[in-house]
Amino acid sequence: MHNTRMGMKIRKICGIKNPLGRILIGMGFLFLMTFASVAQETEDIPEDHISDNDTVNPPDKEDGNDDEDIKGEKKEPIFQWQLEPGETLEIKKTSRQLIKLNADKIEREVVHRVLLDVEEATPEGYKLDARFYSKFFYREEDKSNMVYKEEETHASRFVLNKNGIMDVPDEFYMPNVRNIPFFPEGQKFQPGDTWNGDGMEIMEFHEKIKVLFKVQYEYAGKEALKGGELDGTFVHKIIFRYPIQYDAKSDNKDEPQKIMGFNTGVLFWSEKLHIPYLVIENYKLAVMMKNGVTSEIQIKSKAIYSRIPAQKIDDIQEDLAKKNKENETLIPHQKDKDGNLRITLPGVQFEHNSAALSPETEKILDEIHSILEKYENVQLRIVGHTDSTGKEEYNLRLSEARAKNVAEYMISHSGIPRENISYEGKGHTKPLADNSTPAGRAKNRRVEIIILKK
Repeated sequence: MHNTRMGMKIRKICGIKNPLGRILIGMGFLFLMTFASVAQETEDIPEDHISDNDTVNPPDKEDGNDDEDIKGEKKEPIFQWQLEPGETLEIKKTSRQLIKLNADKIEREVVHRVLLDVEEATPEGYKLDARFYSKFFYREEDKSNMVYKEEETHASRFVLNKNGIMDVPDEFYMPNVRNIPFFPEGQKFQPGDTWNGDGMEIMEFHEKIKVLFKVQYEYAGKEALKGGELDGTFVHKIIFRYPIQYDAKSDNKDEPQKIMGFNTGVLFWSEKLHIPYLVIENYKLAVMMKNGVTSEIQIKSKAIYSRIPAQKIDDIQEDLAKKNKENETLIPHQKDKDGNLRITLPGVQFEHNSAALSPETEKILDEIHSILEKYENVQLRIVGHTDSTGKEEYNLRLSEARAKNVAEYMISHSGIPRENISYEGKGHTKPLADNSTPAGRAKNRRVEIIILKK
């Protein structure tokens, strides 16, 4: 599966006008896919963040029809999705992206996170409730302290068949790359075996277009995992590739004149987990608009799949209450309607027109991250707010700056991985109090730390 649009407008990325509406950036079920340039002289993205060798090592033997579980028992490999109702599958994809728009270019790092809640199992497959999150870091902005900005969130509900075919209602955009990987029913693979499947990508410009393509698969044998809970177990290596070709079908000036590209990838399928373990991709795309504007994107990515439990929100809430009692401090927190835990930095945290953190705020943040560091895979979204003084655009930038400063502090002072922390600004759109009074405005100048349930 692939995903996304996690769609950024090219003109927003490059700061210039461009009719090429949205660029889809993938993430997801092999969802995880993206764009990139097909130009022959495209500058390569460094590969320091992607390496097969640090994840899988070749085994002493390669045979496709026999596999060995953690107990050393022989069994037949089953190349089909197997999920359980009530569980959540997480797909976390990191990528380095190079985007070129005529003479302009931008380099950025992206973290995509997909959560798939399994609602129901049927004989054919699974009904999924899905959420897609994308956060970005633009390297030209700040190369010292990397903080990801939350940019895209999407919801979807669809059916994933056990062989990989997806049934997505027309109302949903995501996942935008569909039916990858596909496994022929009952197939037993030997190294060198090949098969084909039908794939689809939904691209959004001013309108959505469907790009159909044929995917070529090759089974390359099995490899042994090294380290972690699955140390010594085997994954099956599958190479996939497909071309992308689209020609204009109407006179609509906002429709691309031509799209060309390709995607090549390596998927490591875990028979023990019955899901992909790791997907590495190199995706390249060129889009030519009817006004002559050409966009090129090159993306190299790595995606990890895992089943995750719900975060222990009740335990965190209890720890915060104990900390308040011990230190006689006040760290307001409450669950929201989605079951996430929201912490609001108390008191007058920010002076008028300022994003600087006060020593008092830093002390509170130290108390918070000392609690959160005890929990695995904590996911934080930092949200900034302002009062209604000033223009809307200014307030939005100020709220983003406040949230970013808190996120930077948490990254540099806590043990929480930076890819688990993102920020966004809401400006003055979400007041807690009346903006007509000084006390109300002071309360509205705040930052919320949202601890996500999943």
